[in-house]
Amino acid sequence: MLVDGRFEAFKSVLDIDGVFDRVGGNTELLALILEKFRQSYGNVPERIRALVVQGDRQEAIMQVHALVGAAANVGAVEVAAAAATLERLLRQDGAGDCNPCLDNLEMALIPLLRLLDDFVQSGGNDA
Repeated sequence: MLVDGRFEAFKSVLDIDGVFDRVGGNTELLALILEKFRQSYGNVPERIRALVVQGDRQEAIMQVHALVGAAANVGAVEVAAAAATLERLLRQDGAGDCNPCLDNLEMALIPLLRLLDDFVQSGGNDA
């Protein structure tokens, strides 16, 4: 059970209790991790789309792989699963159209990013 109600809204998109446990109940650290995720991955679907269009599949794979780990670290299970699916597709030789996987990733990521934006705008990351 979370001690700090600032994070209650995240229960709809994160395994926030698991993340809270991993940071040892340190709400300042949790807020910092969530803000870092927002800064680092807020526009990742657009970056990946651009890389795929440019033909830089290797960089796209690296970006997606980093997202898989980061999403898992913050408890974004759906985002991590969508990113892992996209990573598998990108790693296949002659992989087909990535757009459906990118669309799925965006659909998983958008609710989390909206909550993160609201969290930051409300001063929730100020411990």
